[in-house]
Amino acid sequence: GTPAPELSIDITQRDVNDFLRRNINSYWKDWIDQHSSFTRKKLVLAMFPRLTEWVLLGMARQLYTLRTGKIISKTGAGYYCIEQLPSEFHGVLKCAIDARTDPKKHLFELKPSYYVQLSFKRCNETLTCARFIIDLFNGEYEASGERDVESSR
Repeated sequence: GTPAPELSIDITQRDVNDFLRRNINSYWKDWIDQHSSFTRKKLVLAMFPRLTEWVLLGMARQLYTLRTGKIISKTGAGYYCIEQLPSEFHGVLKCAIDARTDPKKHLFELKPSYYVQLSFKRCNETLTCARFIIDLFNGEYEASGERDVESSR
């Protein structure tokens, strides 16, 4: 096929940021809302550290991309957020990185070797940190002037 540099694909950083904003305010916000009330979904979040990893490091990547225009690994985004977010979130971010980097904890499969650790503290910290990232993302997106550009389309 045609080499990638020769393809006429016109995606700007603004397009990427608009997509990230829609994603964080629909998919991720809905996910957080669904796991916030005491239901089976919250219990699953409390049981599996892998979900903390998936949520927080996925959202951390979006914040990193908004701020830098670059793409980073989930682990790298976790360390970035430890440097950037308030210290109250460092523990749960370290838990997310640990779940990502420890092979025993990473695979999201229900099998005897899968790591299950019931923790409502981790669950609640995950939800609080995720909400913080959403609010921070939205504030920075709006401050960048992207909102005005998008609404004029």
